[in-house]
Amino acid sequence: MVQIRAMTKNDLAAVSRLLGQSWRRTYSPIMGEDATARLSDEKHAPDKLAAELADDNKMSFVA
Repeated sequence: MVQIRAMTKNDLAAVSRLLGQSWRRTYSPIMGEDATARLSDEKHAPDKLAAELADDNKMSFVA
């Protein structure tokens, strides 16, 4: 059974890795490897994700 729950700080590293891998597979053929890696590293860094967790106007979940 799959459980969906709110993301916590303990999930940041794993979520960052998963997002990075997914972006690279999806967007590298379109945007090129370097551009995709740079954008993903900026958007999906653990500190960026932590800031989103602290924002009361955003919600993040993991399954």
